[in-house]
Amino acid sequence: MRDNLARVSGPGDYLATHWRGGFGLGFAYWINGVAVGLIVFAVTLAVGYLIQTRGIALGITTIRLLIALIVIGGLVVTAWQAVGIWRSASAHVGRGGRQVWAILAKVAVVFGVLRTAAEFVRDAPSLAVIFG
Repeated sequence: MRDNLARVSGPGDYLATHWRGGFGLGFAYWINGVAVGLIVFAVTLAVGYLIQTRGIALGITTIRLLIALIVIGGLVVTAWQAVGIWRSASAHVGRGGRQVWAILAKVAVVFGVLRTAAEFVRDAPSLAVIFG
């Protein structure tokens, strides 16, 4: 993992390095995919809890803003994760990695993107009510 971080000079460089597939597949998948996904999930739960417990005090405009940030942020993070992992998987064999891991990572990316799209479609009517 040290080799992955040695090339990064700041947050913007970190985001760009992942986007370009510059990290090793294991790091891209487990840290930028799974760990970042868990962090986004925890933030989403925290915001949901805040809305449920303090919703009246927050006001409808603030609630709409929080929901919009969660939805848009989630889509942006999902795209960043998927592209970075896909590109890292594409470079994996050339870096000396096994092709089976590259294939499995790409399959996981496809399932993850399909799951995100299905959730977005499922939740679209609720979002329309909130923002309509």
